[in-house]
Amino acid sequence: MYFLTTCKVAFAEPTVFLLSRVINGTVALGRTYRSDGANSSNHNRLSNADAKTLRTSYSTMAKNGKSSIAGVNEYQRYVCSVVPTLEFGSHKGQCGRIGVIGGSEVFVGAPFYASMAALRLGADLVYVFTTQSAANPLKSYSPELMVHPYLDNKDCVQLMDATLPKLHALVVGCGLSSHPEVHAAVVHIIKRARELNMPIVLDASVFPLIVSQLDLVRGYKGAVLTPNFSEFKNLYKHVCKKEFTAKQATPESVEALASSMGNVTILAKGGVDIVSDGLSLVLGDETGSPRRCGGQGDILAGLLGVFSYWAFNAQKTGMLSQACPLGPGIVAGLGASMVTRRCARQAFRRMKRSTLSTDIVDEIRDSFAVLFPVD
Repeated sequence: MYFLTTCKVAFAEPTVFLLSRVINGTVALGRTYRSDGANSSNHNRLSNADAKTLRTSYSTMAKNGKSSIAGVNEYQRYVCSVVPTLEFGSHKGQCGRIGVIGGSEVFVGAPFYASMAALRLGADLVYVFTTQSAANPLKSYSPELMVHPYLDNKDCVQLMDATLPKLHALVVGCGLSSHPEVHAAVVHIIKRARELNMPIVLDASVFPLIVSQLDLVRGYKGAVLTPNFSEFKNLYKHVCKKEFTAKQATPESVEALASSMGNVTILAKGGVDIVSDGLSLVLGDETGSPRRCGGQGDILAGLLGVFSYWAFNAQKTGMLSQACPLGPGIVAGLGASMVTRRCARQAFRRMKRSTLSTDIVDEIRDSFAVLFPVD
């Protein structure tokens, strides 16, 4: 795995970062990436092929001609530092009360996967706000979920205003209905969550709404967006006012989009996940699965909801080290990406072509324990 961090404020000139890898115990320099978007000769942009060859790697930051090596474990420790300690004196809800907003008559599985992923990661309570048609199936799927069937109800805004202050983070968009009344309610919910300074994960079906009303999230540093490539292209076109013609998201484009949106965090999903808030950027290539069953993005969103609460809360309480060069949105994105990919890989090893997203959720316990051994 390799990670790339940029801290533009610290450098007057475009900074060159050397991506390195460990071969037989020694550091071999890999591709170079410049924060101004230029590349050295014969060193092209990071591609999916890099993800397959750089299994264990490190990032080198060049500053004033001197390089310092930061191992992968350092970044994993940043994630570990935000995970709340489990104590016998803890109370229910302390490790996270997460709200999942989504679901519709057709898409019932999406909020289910997001919710169960959040619970399996360690959230204490998950509230699902969905439509009347999706509520009963969701209730029958799991007794662990608190399902509120009023997302398409005319009283939704008033009911949500009473509930939102209880929550620590929101996951918005998984299987979300396109009904105008639902979108109107979601607009209000996002605005209210911003007033409460609550982390908001924005995924999947909410992107058409975001594109049409960019000011909903522009400049809100508690927002974490998780576009796939198609969603990324559309968002890039509307925010940066130009077509995106590359075949996959690039570090430069993700960083530019995050910056143009006022330093929200963007986790661009792909062969290599790219996470940036416009100030720093990480690339993760934890091996995933070649099986593309539906629901994996919802699992990522649910995990990210929990990690976002943990990371932003750790920033407030001082648990997130002052020495950490990454913002809380980046730390959350890194944690969610690593766990999702490892879970998918482990599930595929067991189930091969039969892998379903329920199999991936089942791997969360062991994958988290291996990646972030905090318990």
